[in-house]
Amino acid sequence: MDKSNHTIGGQRILEHTGILSTYSAHAVLIQDDKIGIAILYNVNSFPTNAFASPQIRDGLISLLTGKQPVSGWMNVQLWGGLLGFSLYWAGFWQFEA
Repeated sequence: MDKSNHTIGGQRILEHTGILSTYSAHAVLIQDDKIGIAILYNVNSFPTNAFASPQIRDGLISLLTGKQPVSGWMNVQLWGGLLGFSLYWAGFWQFEA
């Protein structure tokens, strides 16, 4: 579990995360606007925790504070391409000629 007090997009944030083998969660308090949100994911995986969760959290914070969400650099197509290349490079996946 992780608890942190930091800034996201100019907003003071108090955040607490929780992770179990089958799900993960974020509790976020936008301190200056007195807005609290809970984000629950019915999955716990590296791609979700590393790429999706921060983009979803930051997008919700932007929307709730009247700002336009910023598109993240990671998306499903890029993640799939990187995963496929890694599996191919490691020899777990081969193309038939």
